[in-house]
Amino acid sequence: MKKYVLDTSALITNPTLYKKLNNSEKTVEVVIPIAVISELDKLKKQSAQVGMNARMAIRELDSISEMGEISVGILLKESNVLLSIDTLHRDVTSPAYSGFGPPDYGDTHILSCAFDHWLQHPENDVTLLSDDLNLRVKVRSRGVFAEGAGEVENVKTLYSGTSSVEDEQAGLDLQNNGTIDPKEYNLESLHINECIFFHDNEGDGVALGRKT
Repeated sequence: MKKYVLDTSALITNPTLYKKLNNSEKTVEVVIPIAVISELDKLKKQSAQVGMNARMAIRELDSISEMGEISVGILLKESNVLLSIDTLHRDVTSPAYSGFGPPDYGDTHILSCAFDHWLQHPENDVTLLSDDLNLRVKVRSRGVFAEGAGEVENVKTLYSGTSSVEDEQAGLDLQNNGTIDPKEYNLESLHINECIFFHDNEGDGVALGRKT
């Protein structure tokens, strides 16, 4: 199942961005960290467009939360988007989150949430949607995919599957070079935007990539 984690900037750009992530074939899980709700609450007091969009985002989420238990997940009407708010408390001072930022900083909690979902997702097919360049760089440094909110306008047309490939050398070459040529590793049949999890013959992960 494809999973997106939304940060505050994504919802400021588009207060109902999660509705654009609908895929007619498969369920798409969208997670909003609880820290985002706190940041939206602070931003709603602004009088400019930022404040207006923050208020709109909060109103929409409030309306959706009346449909069920949003901390568990609510399937949006006429959609296959499963929307949830992650309320889990994480000790962001632990070594697992080292380098994410100060413990009282909202972005630190958003990053830890995205990283945890990436670790727990069976095939690591998790993408953070953020218009914060620094946030995207930080989460990518941990191996998690990240895209700008404006890049998902046509997300419904993109393939969102994941393949597991036993090819340790391909994974090592991807790690060392940043890119590999699919033709050299007999990967021509992969779809554009498909995630590939490279592992060795014992099933241990070597690298994660996406065909572009």
